Amino acid sequence: MNGANAVIQDPYENTLVVLHNYGSRLWGLPGGGIEAEEEPVDAVIRETREETDLELDKNQLTLIAICTRRNKESVNLYKTFNFKGNLAINLPGEISDARFMSFEEIFCLHKKDKFGTGYLRMIIMHMMCLQGLDTPVVERYLYEPIVFDAGALGVLTI
Repeated sequence: MNGANAVIQDPYENTLVVLHNYGSRLWGLPGGGIEAEEEPVDAVIRETREETDLELDKNQLTLIAICTRRNKESVNLYKTFNFKGNLAINLPGEISDARFMSFEEIFCLHKKDKFGTGYLRMIIMHMMCLQGLDTPVVERYLYEPIVFDAGALGVLTI
């Protein structure tokens, strides 16, 4: 199933992440599958609301990447700094935690095999766009490593 995810950042540039209760039970980005007849942007708005109770404005979402998984399904990646509401877990069977984390916190979770590699690559794509190292809308394979200079963390190959 094709999907849509969002890099949602607070005023301190922390990224919203959710802890999944299924599959590998890893942290990742809010989002999910695109339903029949649904546009990807509408799917990310719906999934974010279902998972976190936060409301996203369609006009404040920017498509930054179209990613291809190994199974050839695609994931549309959006970014926004604008959201409304209070963070809450709406789907306890699907999501057990949601919070804003710094890149350093996310990277530490990844090193402990607790953060999904594809999601981390999506966050890095967003960071590269912000730094002018990549231009939206980039097309990438989620299974190909990304090399990124993460400042104090050094040059990362994820």
